[in-house]
Amino acid sequence: MDKFILFDIGGTNIKMGIIDSDNFFHQTKTFKTNISSILENLEEIINSILEKSDFSKEIKGIAIATMGGVDVEKKKIIFVNHKTLPYFGSDFSTLEKKFNLPVVVENDANAAAISEKFYHKNLKNYATVTLGTGVGIGIVKDELIRGENFLAGEFGYLIYEGQRLDDWLSFSLLDKEISKLYNIRISEYEKFDNLYKTNTNFQKMIDDYFQKVVDFTYQLAIFQNLEKIFIGGGFSYINKKYFAKIQQKFLKMLEQTPYKCELLIAESKNNAGMLGAFYLLRQKFNL
Repeated sequence: MDKFILFDIGGTNIKMGIIDSDNFFHQTKTFKTNISSILENLEEIINSILEKSDFSKEIKGIAIATMGGVDVEKKKIIFVNHKTLPYFGSDFSTLEKKFNLPVVVENDANAAAISEKFYHKNLKNYATVTLGTGVGIGIVKDELIRGENFLAGEFGYLIYEGQRLDDWLSFSLLDKEISKLYNIRISEYEKFDNLYKTNTNFQKMIDDYFQKVVDFTYQLAIFQNLEKIFIGGGFSYINKKYFAKIQQKFLKMLEQTPYKCELLIAESKNNAGMLGAFYLLRQKFNL
């Protein structure tokens, strides 16, 4: 069966997967991101798969979701934030030439938005908010909105309380802070729950972040008049009962307006970028 190499390039980690035509993952791995050598690192990984993997003869394409602004036609990074300056100008068309395989490159938030089509039929007016190192937005109005210069979803430069949105709403910064102060991760449900119930400082830190998520998604729902907003990235692994608190606050704010919108966890969670890029690869090259 045909197989495909997928990547999701973030500011902290690079996720890699090998998937088949039935959307089954045969392998997934995570690598630390080295901002100054991302393209070279991908070449090494792909080369290793094609030379040493059991799937080497079955690989038919490469799909990449990535942070930053992407010229999807030239397959080149045309915009980066202040944290990832060395990544600017990375040209992924070199992978196509080097490995003689079709390659698709898409902004990670855009790819995450497209991935919801795997799970929800008739989605036409929605957005995906990816909360990770920074904040990425993918907006679909019948089709993906890329905007002038492919930068429609790059909301990270918006200013909230004197900070760029990428910092103000960064989930990675929150996760690192609670790990440093309390030695837990947000995905450790039982420890998280116990600490939330017993430590008022921790509870305030978490509630403050939840309120930021509510405030931003509320504004996004109104600005774009959306039917649904999906939350992806590392934050999507939060315990469902805590996400329900966010949903309740979000809906309570919307009740005071004429707008109707659902706030949901992205179905494919942290694989959303890879799956969305895979969808676009198959669509573009009829694979």
